[in-house]
Amino acid sequence: MVVRAHILELIVGAALLAMLCFTARADDASPPSPTLAIAPESQSHDGASQQGQSEFFAGNYESAANDLAAPAAAGDAMAQILLGMQYKYGLAVKVDFVAAAKLFDAPAKAHNAAAEFELGQLYADGMGVELDRSKALALYRDAAAQNNMQAEHELGLAYLTGRDVKEDAATAASWFRRAATEGYAPAQYVLAGLYRDGEGVKRNLALAQSWLTKAAAQGDVAAQTMLASLLETGDGVPKDVPRAVTLYKAAAARGHVAAMVALSRLYLNGQGVAHDGVQALVWATTALSTFPAGMPDAIPKDVIEAGVTAKKPLSPADIETANHVAVVCVQTHYRLCDVRPAQTAKSD
Repeated sequence: MVVRAHILELIVGAALLAMLCFTARADDASPPSPTLAIAPESQSHDGASQQGQSEFFAGNYESAANDLAAPAAAGDAMAQILLGMQYKYGLAVKVDFVAAAKLFDAPAKAHNAAAEFELGQLYADGMGVELDRSKALALYRDAAAQNNMQAEHELGLAYLTGRDVKEDAATAASWFRRAATEGYAPAQYVLAGLYRDGEGVKRNLALAQSWLTKAAAQGDVAAQTMLASLLETGDGVPKDVPRAVTLYKAAAARGHVAAMVALSRLYLNGQGVAHDGVQALVWATTALSTFPAGMPDAIPKDVIEAGVTAKKPLSPADIETANHVAVVCVQTHYRLCDVRPAQTAKSD
């Protein structure tokens, strides 16, 4: 049970951090496009719908909404799904779960896997429709039967948590493995956690590392952080602290708080990087600024409360510099977080 609780904590933490990252980037030119698997038979040859599809996948969501409206009203499945996603995720339109559910309904009834997955999420959370987790599971199962990797992942989560099904870690692992084999990074990450902890599968750190490497290569920040942790400790894999630092930095640059905490500790102790108390304070302060309620006990209290490193106290000027760089780090969406470049930017 302890192992399962730890895995669930990782899953929930990853979701919270993803939400925080999206919020932090709300002023960017365009929001990230949701993952979408569209079956070939869903794709339309209607001119307006095709134009809308092109605009959608190019991230031109305002134009897409305009171009997709008419074909969606005329029953074009692809237009309905894409426009439904715009209402579901607030892509250039106001979030409207009711409108999204209505748009997904017809293609879902026609057993379109992408529509079934999207509508299933709405039923699972009671957004725009009456809460009905049994219906959500039925939609996920039908979509998974068509190899929709997102639905496979959701079924894995259901069995892992015992959410409306009998808790079964082995069955969960089989669903995660299906989605992971098809290249779905979130499933690769969770499956790696199962192999790391021996939950539902025989403990195998080599397989954990393999799946984490695949997910990390796709930019999955949770996978990058977990892989970095394995490499840092050498727990069942060859120890490689410099590579761990590189992975932590990649995840921190995407707003992952746990990676920031790890970097603070490594800079504090001079592990894999040169000892740098100022940079340690930068990452600790940035972590708390990004997620104030997150993992305070994991951040060295002497770094946060007194600006004191394990080797020598920081001067008031050092602390001021660290606080300034932390502000710059957050303001630049974690692109300028190193002490020297941030100082240069300040002078400019």
